[in-house]
Amino acid sequence: MTGKAQVSVFIIFAIVLVVLIAIFFIFRGNIISVEQVNPQVLPVYSFAENCVKKTAEDAIYHISATGGYFYPANISTKNSVAYYLYGKNNLMPKRESIEKELGDYMNEMLFFCSRGFQDFKDFKVTQSDVKSSVKILDGKVVFEVNYPLSIEKDNKTFSVSSFKTEIPVNLQKVYSAAGEIMEEQMTNTEVVCMSCIGKISVEKYLYIDMYDYEKNKVIFIIVDRNSKINNKELEFFFANEY
Repeated sequence: MTGKAQVSVFIIFAIVLVVLIAIFFIFRGNIISVEQVNPQVLPVYSFAENCVKKTAEDAIYHISATGGYFYPANISTKNSVAYYLYGKNNLMPKRESIEKELGDYMNEMLFFCSRGFQDFKDFKVTQSDVKSSVKILDGKVVFEVNYPLSIEKDNKTFSVSSFKTEIPVNLQKVYSAAGEIMEEQMTNTEVVCMSCIGKISVEKYLYIDMYDYEKNKVIFIIVDRNSKINNKELEFFFANEY
């Protein structure tokens, strides 16, 4: 009986250990993110974190204003709005392409926000290249940013690199609306289907407008009034040639 009891205790202990290990790995990301940021460098980390968030917001508005591009598309208007219909061809970028453009914006522009951490005179901060991964999801845009920082203070050096921010704008819905407009557009590349645009606008709770840019050229604006950053509505632009 004693032997059986010992075996039972061992089995129970093993089960508890497995459960604890599973819990550790489930919450591992949160544990690491808390432990790796030493309180001594928290001011620098918080500043960098805010810069990541601000740059992500700027990226979304910039990319939306150009039709999905960091640098102007090869075929775009004088004010850098990409053509989706040009020469009867559908040039609308894939969602994955826009995600990459958002990441490129973060990689190139984040340094302008941090400004070399020149405001932190008590720290020596060394930056390395930024590498970002972006996902456009329902109701939000998620930026995962690898921003390696070596932070030195009082002869001690600390390293941080992982940042993540979620911007609560529905870029996915706006992009989907642009896709539906282009899907209808390709059935007849000569004219704009106004009833189709009205239907998409109502179904997706979006405001869709257009204005003449040049002869036979129109710029579309898709506005999501429920997606705001700093009280500014999300506006997505693209151009068509007829």
